[in-house]
Amino acid sequence: MPRMTQDLLMVGSIPLPTVGDVFTTCSDMFGEHLPCVPDGEVGPRLVWVSYLYERFKTLAEVEFKPIPPEMRGDMDVRYNRVAAARGAVHADRADNHLVVRQGVGQIRLKDLGYSAAAISSYSQFTKLRDEGVIPAHMRFQVAIPFTRGAFGNYFRKPDDYRIMEEAYEEVAKRELAEIIDAIPARDLAIQWDVCSEILDVDGYWPWWPAGDRDQKIAMNSDLVRRLDMDKLPDDAWLGFHICYGTMGGWPMLKPESVASSVALVNALVAKTPRQTDFVHIPAGRKAFGADYFAGLADLDIGDAKLYLGLIHDSEDGLDDFRRRLGAAKEHRADFGLASVCGYGRCNPEELAHALDVHRAVMEDVAKGA
Repeated sequence: MPRMTQDLLMVGSIPLPTVGDVFTTCSDMFGEHLPCVPDGEVGPRLVWVSYLYERFKTLAEVEFKPIPPEMRGDMDVRYNRVAAARGAVHADRADNHLVVRQGVGQIRLKDLGYSAAAISSYSQFTKLRDEGVIPAHMRFQVAIPFTRGAFGNYFRKPDDYRIMEEAYEEVAKRELAEIIDAIPARDLAIQWDVCSEILDVDGYWPWWPAGDRDQKIAMNSDLVRRLDMDKLPDDAWLGFHICYGTMGGWPMLKPESVASSVALVNALVAKTPRQTDFVHIPAGRKAFGADYFAGLADLDIGDAKLYLGLIHDSEDGLDDFRRRLGAAKEHRADFGLASVCGYGRCNPEELAHALDVHRAVMEDVAKGA
């Protein structure tokens, strides 16, 4: 039986002004449905790994180089479109990528900032829970980018991947240890954000290490073995959030079905040296046919709770949601619900609508139960 029993997952970024606003708003709107709540990744963490780009580009061991034509892709088109719409966002990224300097064989990152943010947010979480604002059952959810997703948008030389993988793994393990030391296991849910990796499985990145689909599933899932997941206490929860990205609008690559997500999730769960408690798999907005969800029959995640990303904030009514829900239930009866991704790139009006949709969905599901 899954240890997570509530049926709604908030998967990440929530662009409210403060951490306290995120905790209070989510608890007030649908707290009874949430097993855990993120801090919203507010401030510089809001636009996911753009936060890490700002850290990587200041490393003495890294330099800017023009992007070769063979390493350009849809990501650059999307980035330039977003930059043009919002002003000069990371202007140095328009025509350049990050390259490990010649002769550098190892990089050590001082920190990522995720443990410091988690520890600070947890103090607000406990205060609000003690005051009765956050429901007593709810845990604090810490979201961390998975290994290659943390740097694979910015570094495009295959030879740099080993160096950056080792650097990220080393600092991520240090920060995970700090989180474990500061936050009681009974209050903790760790979520690995697996976005760029699923895009790699489906062939999105022209500059990532080469391989066929099965090789890419193996390469990306093998990374979980090197993140000290066995040191996470048994009482803590662990999960994986799969996402096809929102740069320039979701999805960056339209999934034809859940088959790739299921294959990657199965590999991640199989290689994780401890219990996995939840997995999140997104679905396209027009996923109305049962065939889209046929891969759910192959899902092999033990007692982990499945959350399907059937909630699309671009919709006004619930008719399309109900069609997706019905199609998914043709292949799996028991699952929770979530959006397809976090909301770090939403403006306040879009976020308000997205949160209203979440609440409306849960009220609608309760009526039909």
